[in-house]
Amino acid sequence: MRRREFLIQAATAFPIVAGASYFMSCNSSPTSPQMVTAITVTSSVTNSHAHTVSVPVADLGAATDHDYNTSTYVGHFHMVTLTAAQLAAINGGGTVTVSSSTVEGHDHDFTIRK
Repeated sequence: MRRREFLIQAATAFPIVAGASYFMSCNSSPTSPQMVTAITVTSSVTNSHAHTVSVPVADLGAATDHDYNTSTYVGHFHMVTLTAAQLAAINGGGTVTVSSSTVEGHDHDFTIRK
């Protein structure tokens, strides 16, 4: 096969391959949504900064209180405690606002909802 013949045949095949790829992508099944493993929220701003805290979704059905450490900012972090009742409220679709521990003379408020 000569170069010219090869190029003509390749050019003829390209639209067929491209079209098949297009239809395959259109008919592919939709991707499933990512599973949420934690609820992460940002606190109120105090002393010109905020923190985040993550509450594992697995904890929402817990029968006991849970403590969570916030993100660290300039060498300090806070602790957030959620009672079993607060976790159940969040799990049920409610909203809970809780204050963190006081560190370096200040605390932060976190509003947590599912």
